[in-house]
Amino acid sequence: MGVPQLADLVLETANAPGTGAFTLGGAPDGRQTFADAFPNGGDVYYYASDGVQSEWGVGTLTVGSPNVLVRKTIIGNLFGTTSALNFTSGVTVYCEVPAKKTPSLDDDGQLPVSGSPDFTRDVALSAKVADARYLMVNSPDEQTVEGPVNYASTLMITGDNPELRFNRKGTTNWSKWLGPDGTLILQRLGSDGSYQADYIRYLPSGEIDFAQPINCLSDMTVEGKAAFGGAITVQNATDSANPVSLGQLNDRISLELPVGIPQAWPLDTPPSGWLILNGASFDVTQYPKLAIAFPSGVLPDMRGKFIRGWDNGAALDPNDGQVSPGDKRALLSTQEDALQNITGQTFNGYRGILSAFSGAFTPYATATHTAIAKNLDWGGQGGVSNYNGVNFDASLVARTSTETRPTNMAWNMIVRAA
Repeated sequence: MGVPQLADLVLETANAPGTGAFTLGGAPDGRQTFADAFPNGGDVYYYASDGVQSEWGVGTLTVGSPNVLVRKTIIGNLFGTTSALNFTSGVTVYCEVPAKKTPSLDDDGQLPVSGSPDFTRDVALSAKVADARYLMVNSPDEQTVEGPVNYASTLMITGDNPELRFNRKGTTNWSKWLGPDGTLILQRLGSDGSYQADYIRYLPSGEIDFAQPINCLSDMTVEGKAAFGGAITVQNATDSANPVSLGQLNDRISLELPVGIPQAWPLDTPPSGWLILNGASFDVTQYPKLAIAFPSGVLPDMRGKFIRGWDNGAALDPNDGQVSPGDKRALLSTQEDALQNITGQTFNGYRGILSAFSGAFTPYATATHTAIAKNLDWGGQGGVSNYNGVNFDASLVARTSTETRPTNMAWNMIVRAA
């Protein structure tokens, strides 16, 4: 509730109110009525006595005809209770503050207030609580704040050497934000009072300088590019004793998968950091390792093609120096498709009539040709095995199509871009 009102020289009489409200009957000479002191009414302090018994508390004044003071909160009475007394005769009513509600100074002239204020209300705050909870504006002295501090606007710290310290309660290691020359520095303060070597500096250029290794206890996500001038180490949580630098990690990746090795990929779009081997050009400056494998800056076109191991003198590739010793196949050269030779034989029998076949050849004859052959009656066979026609069909000895190919599966061929 709000603070009850208080005024000087207020005194009125009331006639036998019992335990109910005081119907105020006016003030004697030299005093003022409650209505004169509080023309808008409201809560006021009161003290009532009939000369035998008395009570005090807070009443609600209603200004009118007549003026009425309703007992709202009885703080105390002559009998040590908070019950309304039964006044059966005339009563004098004063406006006085009870001792319980009267602030008093201590021996040093200071006004003590609660050390546990309700921060949701408009109440007094002790200096000790304020010093621990809030920063003082324009204070020339070092300030310490315990607990969270929230600022609805900008916090500015000025001076020749401005400094803001943070300390975990019960420890001696402080952190220091220091902003001389436009550089913001985070630095530990040792137990001996000296600043330690490890720090983080935020430079006026917008760069962040880490003097000590960064230890990420959980996943770290970096949006965009991050440039590190010093060493970066990567360690497994299960093998913390053997950290690996970023350079070593790249070396391991390069050893396990050198740039330039084609890889099969099951999707039509390559993963991040990879390119499709489709004969396209690439930036040799952006991908210097890829340029070592393909100095021309053009990727091989692997679409619809198979990889064949380089013969290099094994005498298995007929185009690798087998036809002409000086005509050796170059790496990454393309070899056109070809068909292994298919052969067969026919036998020229009696009077030039074909009578035997092998391989991809089969006999061909018509009814007329068969009748002629029977009339010849060569070798007592009646000409039944003699033919004058021949068919050639490679499908008799091999699977056929419009191309020559092995059994295969379609994949996208990609290469790491680095």
